[in-house]
Amino acid sequence: MNHIVIIGFMGSGKTKVGKRLAKDFNLPFIDVDRVVSKKMNLTMKEIFERFGEPFYRALETTVIKALIDDPELKVISLGAGLPMQEQNAKYIKKLGTVVYLKGSYATLKQRLENSRNNAWIEGEDKEDKINKLLKQRDPVYAKFADVEMVTGDKPFEDLIAQLEEKLKTYYPEDVELDDIIMSVYSLLNFTSIMFEYSSYQFDLDMSQIKTCLYESKENIENML
Repeated sequence: MNHIVIIGFMGSGKTKVGKRLAKDFNLPFIDVDRVVSKKMNLTMKEIFERFGEPFYRALETTVIKALIDDPELKVISLGAGLPMQEQNAKYIKKLGTVVYLKGSYATLKQRLENSRNNAWIEGEDKEDKINKLLKQRDPVYAKFADVEMVTGDKPFEDLIAQLEEKLKTYYPEDVELDDIIMSVYSLLNFTSIMFEYSSYQFDLDMSQIKTCLYESKENIENML
């Protein structure tokens, strides 16, 4: 499916840019982190603390796998850590056109300075954590990117105008994004767990989550 997929570091503006693209192109906007949090009725931090990172990563993977088979075009914001999980690589490129919002260390540091809701950068050495994570993640984000945009160095309206111009390469001007007709996909008869976000919903069964959990756990152990 050729969704518009937004990736990038924490504080890069994925949600703000994604919502603006969705508005301009008259498309639904999906934030994967919020889908997971809403279903669990917990914040990302609370899920990590109660169930551990592998469980959270497994939930992320189940969401993006289901979105691949969604015939309705969407703008999708991926969590900052999602592209870092090796098991997700094959799914991200299948999702659609990937936009990497790249922020400089100075820009991201300023935006994240007062953040209290991200377990990855908590503590007194926040600046060192941001710098270390940015160095680790930037090459991975760049690997997935079809379009790369630098954030924080220009007015927001200019950023949007330039990004939408670049997206024309992937979505021709004579075709409205919300009118693109995709081939018919087999409906997935998942049961048990319903994820809901705005007007969007899909079902997932426990076997899917279990499979993704094993993939996530194995990948995280290999990174240690």
